[in-house]
Amino acid sequence: MPGIRSLRANPNRLPSIVGFQESPDDRTALAELTRLRAEIDALRATRTFRWTRWPREAYRRVRNIGTARRRRVAEIGTADAPTSLFATPRVVTDVAGCDFYHSIDLPENGSVDGQWDLRPGIEQYLGGVKLSGKRVLEIGPASGYVTMEMERRGARVVSIELPDSAAMFNAYFPVAGIDLTNATTHLELEDRLRRLHNSFWLVHRQFQLSAQIYYGHMDSLPEALGVFDVTFLGCVLLHCPNPLGMVLSCAERTRETIVITDVRSISADAPDRQGHPVCVLYPSAENREVHTWWRFSPEFFSQALPALGFGDVTVTFHDQLHAAAGATQPLFTVVGSR
Repeated sequence: MPGIRSLRANPNRLPSIVGFQESPDDRTALAELTRLRAEIDALRATRTFRWTRWPREAYRRVRNIGTARRRRVAEIGTADAPTSLFATPRVVTDVAGCDFYHSIDLPENGSVDGQWDLRPGIEQYLGGVKLSGKRVLEIGPASGYVTMEMERRGARVVSIELPDSAAMFNAYFPVAGIDLTNATTHLELEDRLRRLHNSFWLVHRQFQLSAQIYYGHMDSLPEALGVFDVTFLGCVLLHCPNPLGMVLSCAERTRETIVITDVRSISADAPDRQGHPVCVLYPSAENREVHTWWRFSPEFFSQALPALGFGDVTVTFHDQLHAAAGATQPLFTVVGSR
């Protein structure tokens, strides 16, 4: 093992031996570092090996450089993703042109009311996960209040949202006897989406956020988005016809933690509150529901996430103010970590 033994004479040669300086290719360097570390492990296993200062130092440096390279290989950050993936920021200055899904305290306009007021319970809503320095995938940012709170906690956020086109609603919302192809309905839906998107960009501008947003199909994300440390799905899966497909898509690109927050039924007799892993279909011809597909039990996700490799699971329960209904709503948050 000439490469290893040469370190004894000059330990500072380690970076050049493993290609850390010469090779700009992180994957090639990582493969070499992995091979070198395996050689050191094999050498340690021999009876003649002496674990003296220089091999300790070599092993420590291989491990540390390898960790840095591995992070660079895995973390295809926003700087590496094609800028064409992300929406060009809109310049929005008028609150009157916005619909706010979450209540928020705006720097320029003060308190603005939304359908939900998460401000008193945002930490519970986020599952108490440490976000500082993490690259976070956020599914369904709505008005950007949660985006802002995650950035405030040190996260680097990439948000995924539906585009303005109401045609996308046909993929996500059950018809239930309502003609979503009707021209008037289309215009109404597109106007609601446009106003919702406006609220995100107004929040983005006033808080000077760094978050980038991709408008597209949420359960078939482009590979170029890269991978993330944390994925957050806040009250979005109940609106999706294929919730497990979306969780699978997110799991494939999540290194550490998935956080799922969703709504619980108020009634203690409801199927989702019986302690079983259930996913209850909500729309019917009678209720003509066009916004909600499912009601989940927390056990549904606490069973599903370990099956996807996120075996360390915690479940918490909390109430959030549903301002539009003038009442609190029980929610659950499931945090699954690898």
